[in-house]
Amino acid sequence: MSCASGQPVRASSAIQISSVFHLSSRDSLRLIAQYNGVRRAPSLYESRVTPFDKSEVLSVVYGHKRGLGTSIYVGINQSKLIEPGVAFSGRNTELFVKASWALDLAHL
Repeated sequence: MSCASGQPVRASSAIQISSVFHLSSRDSLRLIAQYNGVRRAPSLYESRVTPFDKSEVLSVVYGHKRGLGTSIYVGINQSKLIEPGVAFSGRNTELFVKASWALDLAHL
């Protein structure tokens, strides 16, 4: 996006890389890395904006299939938000466990 003078008002980029490693027929490891960045020309905005902000996320998930339709996942997400001059910029870490199963309601 550009203004009348040709100067960019905002430029953004987004990248996501994901990989799945199959450790066995039942076990897998998934890695996801994401980057989002935005650069702005603050002088071209009516309200106050920062010249740039970016976020980075790294996710690692281990999955184990117990049987047909039954799985368990354990993972960690690490995220970082950088926005100069904003109080909520920082790092966040999440640990999680997810279990899933399938029910055949036709036979109940």
